[in-house]
Amino acid sequence: MQKSRHVNPGLICRAGLSAGALLLGSALVAANLTVAQEMAPPPGAGLKSNHNYYLYNDGKPIPGLVVTVELTQAVVCDDVGFHVQLNANSPVGSPVHWQQYVMGFHPDYKAGSGSVEPVVGASIEYFAKPNSFNTGAKNPPNIAPVHGLPGPRTLPAGAKFVIAMQYDGDDISGAEFTYVQRDGKERHSWTIPVPPPSPPYPGPAIAKSAVRTPIVAFQLDIVGRNSGDTAVMQSGEGKIVYTSSAPMTVVAKRPPSQGEITAEKANSAYGELPVGPSQTFTQTFTVANATAN
Repeated sequence: MQKSRHVNPGLICRAGLSAGALLLGSALVAANLTVAQEMAPPPGAGLKSNHNYYLYNDGKPIPGLVVTVELTQAVVCDDVGFHVQLNANSPVGSPVHWQQYVMGFHPDYKAGSGSVEPVVGASIEYFAKPNSFNTGAKNPPNIAPVHGLPGPRTLPAGAKFVIAMQYDGDDISGAEFTYVQRDGKERHSWTIPVPPPSPPYPGPAIAKSAVRTPIVAFQLDIVGRNSGDTAVMQSGEGKIVYTSSAPMTVVAKRPPSQGEITAEKANSAYGELPVGPSQTFTQTFTVANATAN
């Protein structure tokens, strides 16, 4: 005689409920991940050269801002080298139209003695007529030679450029700039106040009230050195890490603010970013080809 098999309907219901709950939970997690990773549309001109995303704090000042550019592959340059430009926007109505915080590599810098050597450096430029200033004008004090490079006009993998903003309340009071290589043998750091003292910087003394203002939006561009230069790099790649102490969102178009698109260009290309909000974003960059955009 075949033995009868007893089925517990309650057990089936509980098991079915547990499986359904698990499936629903997984779907919710997947949905949340999808929302969290929604990618921002690129700017109309693409993610390249002097066109990158804007990072924004819904019109409020961006506090605790630090931007780090790290080379994950050696960057081989032409004689222009390249600049890392943090192009920052002021609030609407500010006396400062546009803020630039800059670090760069000049592979063939001519010193006052006439000698040529590779250098890194930092500068700040404010467009704030009649109180504009540029700390990187003639005979800039914030440069340093770099030694032991892997090749001519080449910065090694592991090299970092760090721009850390300094604050007076919501207003920017200056920035700390650091260049460091992976082995730590090359490390240079400069702090430039806003407004810059004269001397050592060129130009007349400027009142703090005339130029101190918040940053409400910004973009990071890897481009030529100055005066509309175009940098043509042969190879290289890396990452850009953006951090602040307030959540930022990523947008393709300039949000309500005062600022401009930098005139310098390069054959740099940038990776996509999620919309956010987040206090940290990491973006890739690479050399597109040997023809500048």
